[in-house]
Amino acid sequence: MRRGLPTLFGLLVLFIVLAVLVILQEPNTGDPIQPTAPPLEITQQAFGENRVYKDLEIGAIQAIRFLDPHSEQSVTFSRNAIDLWTAPFLEDVTVDQTVLQTIARTLVILPYAYRFVPEAEKLTEYGFLSDGKHYFSVLFVMQDGTTHTIAVGNPTEYNGRAVYYVVIDGATDMYLIYREPIDYLTSQFLKPPIVS
Repeated sequence: MRRGLPTLFGLLVLFIVLAVLVILQEPNTGDPIQPTAPPLEITQQAFGENRVYKDLEIGAIQAIRFLDPHSEQSVTFSRNAIDLWTAPFLEDVTVDQTVLQTIARTLVILPYAYRFVPEAEKLTEYGFLSDGKHYFSVLFVMQDGTTHTIAVGNPTEYNGRAVYYVVIDGATDMYLIYREPIDYLTSQFLKPPIVS
């Protein structure tokens, strides 16, 4: 019994030390996302409300195409008659339905940090070459036939956050879109969500 008492006492001391460390440790809050109002509108919008597309619904997206304008390689996904995602130009493959739903959700909630009208002479600096080439494109078609395009240019920084210069639907406005959703979409192009 005497031999076990020091071991029991040592475990008790270790438990107390660990409990004190857990209590004293501050929770990691990370970098909070700061809402940014677009310069073209006077608004008090929060981050979640600064969405490129305000009225899109996930279920209304019929097809999505990722395109590398330099190599002209692309991958296309579309919904079939029973609303399942397919890769129509790839034979005998099954796509990950959950990942395709996440891709569609990313397009629907695509957040931006800033919107402005660019100077024409700076388009090359933003990553949009005179021959129409840029970093990456996403095209998607809605059930009603409406087509949307996301043309991604060079990366940059805005208020300490990594963003990309982006042109939406060929409009004259330029968006600074947060890096995370663009990188996610790019990764799905580089390694498409094909499960078999």
